[in-house]
Amino acid sequence: VLLAAALRDAAHGDAAVRAAGVRNLAPALLAALGRPGPAYCDDADHVDVAAACARLSTALDDGVVEIAGQAAIGLGALGRAEVLERAAVWVAIDRADDDTRWLHQTAIIATSYVGVAARGRDAALHSRVIERLRAAWRSPHDDVRFQVALARVEVDDPDAEHDIVAALADEDSAEVRDQLVAALALLPR
Repeated sequence: VLLAAALRDAAHGDAAVRAAGVRNLAPALLAALGRPGPAYCDDADHVDVAAACARLSTALDDGVVEIAGQAAIGLGALGRAEVLERAAVWVAIDRADDDTRWLHQTAIIATSYVGVAARGRDAALHSRVIERLRAAWRSPHDDVRFQVALARVEVDDPDAEHDIVAALADEDSAEVRDQLVAALALLPR
């Protein structure tokens, strides 16, 4: 029932209803599959995977930025690599307004989710995600670096600890430094 409602609402004409549908689509699909996310979902895993991914992919172009970002997070939570190209475009946006910060944030979250879903399943994709996160790590935007610090730990980037410790000495943003410390705290050592 939840999955059917999310599929229906994700294509609704009213933006508030559409936002809720897009936000709930991946969690509803993962619940139907009995999988905690992020986890890769193949079209053959459930009759509605293809439809859910199609709705989320369409929503990446939604004129409401909140919906577009939620669609990226949803595709990432389903481990779908097709979100990586859009995420790279969003990370490269060179502005600092609220809409851009949302797109930056959701792009990094979606990328990291794909990496977590790929870990132990698709070594090439996992490596590709790590390289994208390392590239985003060099962003001039504080909000991107803030998200990437934790993302690199979550995807098990083998260089994360070294790079985060090194960044502590040079990072100008107090908020990003706090996030670097929080990311370090999640490491097993």
